[in-house]
Amino acid sequence: MKIINRQIFESALRSMEVYGINEIKSPRILAKRETIKNALITYYESTEEFEKCKYITCFFKDLEKKIILDNKSNTSRNPEKINRID
Repeated sequence: MKIINRQIFESALRSMEVYGINEIKSPRILAKRETIKNALITYYESTEEFEKCKYITCFFKDLEKKIILDNKSNTSRNPEKINRID
């Protein structure tokens, strides 16, 4: 059985709380957001810390909303960036 270091998950959760969704939007982290979310939720479900699961779920929903809004904002300012099929 693989032993999981709780400090890794606690550190990730603290970073989410301290830095918020704007800091997680770095391309390296953003690309792995589903993996990060799933790992955090799986871990905290296994420890029955459901309040943390709820926080993580809300955090990533807010992140997705922010990404959508940013994308809409970018395309409205730069209409030439919209992918067109001719």
